[in-house]
Formats: sequence, structure tokens, C-alpha cells
Amino acid sequence: MVEKKASEAGYNLVILMVTMTLLNIALAIALPKWSHVIRREREEELISRGFQYAEAIRIFQNRFQRLPVRLNYDDNYYQQRYQGIPIEGYTAIIEKLLDHPAIKVHLGQALRASDRGQFDHLFWSGPLDAYFEHELGRLQYRSLVFERFDEKGDYQGNPVLNYCEEAVSWTRISEHKHFAPWEEHEKTVCFREYSKLAEDGDIPYYPLRLQGDKSMLQQYIDLARKTKGVSFIGRLGTYRYLDMHVVIGESLDFVKACLAAPMSEWGKFSGKPL
Repeated sequence: MVEKKASEAGYNLVILMVTMTLLNIALAIALPKWSHVIRREREEELISRGFQYAEAIRIFQNRFQRLPVRLNYDDNYYQQRYQGIPIEGYTAIIEKLLDHPAIKVHLGQALRASDRGQFDHLFWSGPLDAYFEHELGRLQYRSLVFERFDEKGDYQGNPVLNYCEEAVSWTRISEHKHFAPWEEHEKTVCFREYSKLAEDGDIPYYPLRLQGDKSMLQQYIDLARKTKGVSFIGRLGTYRYLDMHVVIGESLDFVKACLAAPMSEWGKFSGKPL
């Protein structure tokens, strides 16, 4: 009886070894094929995603006309001959703009539509829908989150580096001392910039202007035209994706037009929202 059990155990062991050997041979044959299939699927996914990115860039360019197209090696974003920031920084410009006996600055105080009665005319540069307290619904905006970090010496050698890789969660890193190359600093201050959909309580930066937004925008435009004593200006007031220098130039032109006309004829928007 003991010999029979030992014999059966021996047969089972042989069968197990043969089975394992056959499985190893099968895996050795199948693994390269599976690896090839997986690699091909990954390549097809990357190609498809590349086409999606290209299409998104094309739509963005057609909609906003903000990406410069060049046939040379100029890597500047703008095509203007003179570019840069003020030598004394933007703070000095803002201080001089506000240094006027007719201008009063109120900090930490929100301005609402109900405050309109305190002024002869109001120029609103905040979100268009916020002026009406979102009574027709909320327009969509993108917001930004900035994460500061300090380093010694030179961190990245450029004022701004964009990160387009999907695996990187931030969109760009700004190293501010490179905006003023005439200055010298042993240390450096950098900011990682994250983009997110603006939620209640976030600072809105960029209008999305999707199809649903445009439909609601038209309703807000109609409502604004019926509202007296207020003009809507800037990126948020006109719900447009504009560069800063365009906003400043448009606002200056708008003010000149207002000063040349009676208050009753002042425009409703500094630029056409649609």
C-alpha cells in the first residue's frame, strides 16, 4: 500500500514537472507576442492622443488667434519690436497711476452692483456675470494656483519654462529674477503654476468661452445693455481671452473715446464680447 502511494506521488510529480515545462515553453512563445501587442496598443494610443492635442491647438488658434506663426528661428511669444517689463517694475507704474487727487483707493472691500449709486459712472473690470450676481447662471473661467519655492543661484536659466508633458501637474515654472537680467541676486524665487476650473471662491483668470458659455453670455450682454451708468471693460468684463497689452491698449482707447463724448454716450463695453 505504501509502495502504491509512493508510485502515485511519483507519477503526479512527473506530470506536474511536464505541465510546468509546457507552460514555460508556451509563455516563452506568447510573451513576445503579447509584449508586441501591448507596445502597438500603446503606440496607437500615443498617436491618437497626439492628434487630439494637435486638433485642440488648431481649435484654440482659430478661436483666439493668440499663437504666433513664424517661418524663422525667433522663439519670442510676441512679435512686437520692443518687449520687456518696466525697469522699476509694475508697482511703480500702478503707484503713479493712482497718484491723483481725484482717485481714492479702497483695499479689502468688495464692490457690488448695489454700490453703483455712489458714482456718476462705473467702469467694471470684474467678471460680467458677477456684476449681476450670477442671476442668469455662472459663466465658466479657468483659475490658477501658484506654489512658491526658493532656490540658490540659478534654477532654470529662463524667466518661464512651460511643461507640456501630461505626467507633470503644473503648466509652467516662472523664475522672476530673469525678468530683470540687469539685477544680480544670489538666491532665486520661483513659482509653479497650476491651472484649474474656477470654482466658487477662486479668482477667475481666463474665460472659457465654450458653446454653452456663449449662449449665456449673449443673455448677459442683453442685460448689460439695459443697465445704465456702467461700462464693462477688460478680459473679465467683456468675457474674452486677451493678452495683457491688448487689454491695456483697448482700455486706454476706450477712455479716450469716453472723454471725447458726453457721459450719456459712453460705450457699454470696451470691446465686443461676441
